[in-house]
Amino acid sequence: MDDILSTLETTLRYLKVPVSKGSHPQGLDSAVVERLALKLAVDEPFVLQLTNIRARTYQRRKSEKALLTQTESDRVLRVARIAQEAERVFGSPEKARGWLSKKSAVLGGALPLELLGTDAGARDVEAELTRIEWGDFA
Repeated sequence: MDDILSTLETTLRYLKVPVSKGSHPQGLDSAVVERLALKLAVDEPFVLQLTNIRARTYQRRKSEKALLTQTESDRVLRVARIAQEAERVFGSPEKARGWLSKKSAVLGGALPLELLGTDAGARDVEAELTRIEWGDFA
């Protein structure tokens, strides 16, 4: 359980979300979508599509300074967690973004970034990052 909370806290810091010890947010501020887009060097509509958040709903939440739902927050955190892991494996945000945005034969010719829209795709990307980290490129 401590590992899970530690990973959550690290991911929240990655998105510049204030973290208080021993608690986790029920929903993230809608501004995390913009922060994630900047981290990934993509536009907000791409992040919204990836996380299955409707643009109109997002704009309303943003203008009302409302929180994302727990489900939406979980999707944003999933993408951020994998992006952060890619940065760790590749040693820089630029190299991580390059890898996430390049088709991968191991991932069936898909862009790793596009696979992060589903839990199964995210697990495949995580597994590939682990193989890369350990030097198993086959």
